[in-house]
Amino acid sequence: MKKQRFPKHIIYALISLASPIVTLLATLAYQSVASASFWHSITPEESGAGAMMAFAEVAQLIFLSMVGCLLGLIFAVLSIRLQRRVLGVGLAALVFNGLPFLLLASLWIKGMARGL
Repeated sequence: MKKQRFPKHIIYALISLASPIVTLLATLAYQSVASASFWHSITPEESGAGAMMAFAEVAQLIFLSMVGCLLGLIFAVLSIRLQRRVLGVGLAALVFNGLPFLLLASLWIKGMARGL
């Protein structure tokens, strides 16, 4: 009897869906460990340093989330190519990973239209 294998395109789609979430959780875990001593030792006089650190953490979170979404896009395209159909789990993964880039592009275009 032949063993039933799980379709590769579904595996790629699940990896694609999980990659931004895993990247976000890993970044938050890293930041909580790496910055714990800084946040515990900050005083009210050092509020400027705290604001800069918070900005750096948010920028790091956004950048690494975009990296996770880009990786997810790659796996979603692989899933669609293996599936040979556009509609399916691969398309859902492609939409899920493409929405942050579409949002970023729309904000960029709006900024360019305003002259910012």
